[in-house]
Amino acid sequence: MLPPVTLVKGLLFLLYATTVNSKTYPLRCLDNQSPFQSTDTPGFCPDYTELGCCGKSGEDRLVDKYDYIKSQVGSSDWDRCKDYVKEILCQKCSPYAAHLHDAITSKGKSFPRLCSDYCGTFYDKCKAFLWFLDPDLAAKSILLPKKLFCKANNKEDSEYCYPEVTSDSFKQEIRQTANDSERCICLKEVGKRLANPLFAGHANDGSGRLFVAEQWGRVLIYHPKTEKWNRIPFLDFRLKVLSSIKPADERGFYTVTFHPNFKKNNRFFVSYFQRRRWWERSIPDELKDLGLDFPYKMKVTEMKTSPWNPDRANVLSESTVLEVLQPYPSHNSGDMFFRGDGYLYTVQGDGGWAGDPYNMSQNKALPYGKIYRLDVDSDSSKPYTIPPDNPFIGESGTKSEIYAYGVRNFWRCGVDPGDRITGELRGRVLCGDVGQYLYEEIDELKKGANYGWNAREGFECYDENSCGNIGEEELPITVYNHSVGLSVTGGVFYRGCQSQNLSGHYIYGDFSTRRLFTLFNDSGEWTNEDLPICEAEECQGDLTTNLEGKILAFGQDEDGETYILTSKSVSSLRSNGFMYKIINPNRERDPSECENAMYDKKRVPLIKENDVWTKAYKIQDLFGFNLRSQSRIMELLKKSKEL
Repeated sequence: MLPPVTLVKGLLFLLYATTVNSKTYPLRCLDNQSPFQSTDTPGFCPDYTELGCCGKSGEDRLVDKYDYIKSQVGSSDWDRCKDYVKEILCQKCSPYAAHLHDAITSKGKSFPRLCSDYCGTFYDKCKAFLWFLDPDLAAKSILLPKKLFCKANNKEDSEYCYPEVTSDSFKQEIRQTANDSERCICLKEVGKRLANPLFAGHANDGSGRLFVAEQWGRVLIYHPKTEKWNRIPFLDFRLKVLSSIKPADERGFYTVTFHPNFKKNNRFFVSYFQRRRWWERSIPDELKDLGLDFPYKMKVTEMKTSPWNPDRANVLSESTVLEVLQPYPSHNSGDMFFRGDGYLYTVQGDGGWAGDPYNMSQNKALPYGKIYRLDVDSDSSKPYTIPPDNPFIGESGTKSEIYAYGVRNFWRCGVDPGDRITGELRGRVLCGDVGQYLYEEIDELKKGANYGWNAREGFECYDENSCGNIGEEELPITVYNHSVGLSVTGGVFYRGCQSQNLSGHYIYGDFSTRRLFTLFNDSGEWTNEDLPICEAEECQGDLTTNLEGKILAFGQDEDGETYILTSKSVSSLRSNGFMYKIINPNRERDPSECENAMYDKKRVPLIKENDVWTKAYKIQDLFGFNLRSQSRIMELLKKSKEL
């Protein structure tokens, strides 16, 4: 008679095994992503040379377990059962591993499903090895009779069992699935309760940190490798930034960009929106003729990180680089970036109001509807100087800062990091220009270009009087009308390791419809395609097909992987935003190769958060002074009742 506890465990296991959903899914590994073809020829598990789930690193772990089991048993037992041990271990490498280990709809188990005859033979010869292969399963069911054990192991005589999954019919299915797989993406939610996240980017300093900016004025730090968020913000400007609870209000904090030599000089730049104070209400001469009030300003400032904690900005180091007065609360853009030439690029929208009625975007004496190019390195005594090769230097009535013009409202530009190996195409820039009533467009940034607004919207005339009469125009590389989407959100160039079929593609989308697209330049011609989200059965485990909220921006981490930033309310004062990582469920390579590439970069170790320092920096933020010595810090801590 079986012990009562063991009998109960066995019956519960049998009940569970016969009630799990048996819905059929595509080929899946234990992580619920697709199998792949390894660059290293499998040696330990030769059945899975065409397509599998292990690769060399995965096989090495199985070999270690195999050798350990061998070391724990006698030679006669090992000779009798070593083939069973190897075959059972290798099912973790099978392209049907998720089916074999019941990992499709649950966490899964260590021991695979075995077909009836094979299971019976294993039970008769080698059931004691179950303690090494899956101790939990052994505790639940090893004392069950053979018939019950094998029935529980392979629920409802499923066809997904070993060795049936190595038959010719299954091999043909593997080949067919590999050939028929279409490009689509799954999503992985990595952040939530964000307040209108508008930017996600890295400092290119080897730390792997992803900096995420919220519209109300905070910059947070996310660590893609550990999938953890820092508890304390990198920067908190909520008291400085003008934002609003109104949905789709464009005022707020826009972006942060890091100096190309940030790793050594700790310099970074931010842009944000403010209300002008009464003593700042003077208006420059070039703006007076417009007859407008300018109650707002868009500000670009430079800062440094704290000398004691690289995860904190030094708020006292802020200095103004640029201020652009704003007549309206919309069309501010506020984007900034560096590209390969080392200069800072800033983007200003056309100033607001429908149709640019004051023709500001075409007027090169005004900052609106322009892309500036600034030298922030050559003369430290000035906020910036003009690069000597800017295209409009010396042109009468023209701002020398201008690099390109004729923009309505570039909403997010993406700089191509270049090929991961060769660096080819590094520095290309594509931007999404939000349309007026009819068309949304993507433009390629070029020196001296005039993008045509407000004479033209997309490829079509907007203002009949000026259309065709403004000189040479740089036309969009792609356009879509408002039957497709209502507001373009510019994106990023994918240069990650995990989705090779997206390498070099510019990923962007539409704010309203949440439709995703890719642009790819092949032999000088840009091709625009939809980037569909996969069906639900392809996005299992922690992957999802649900993209909640409107698309506010796209982001990119230091490894070139891409993120989508969304918000349900589109209100900067409501924390219902999300950050999703784009995942290709149809992997083309061993994922361990990407992990090795990450570790090869030798991430810079960061200072671990310390409660004393956290409190000290909180005091600094509250009272606005610099903490210059440890004794001063401790003195302040003693005086602070709150902390």
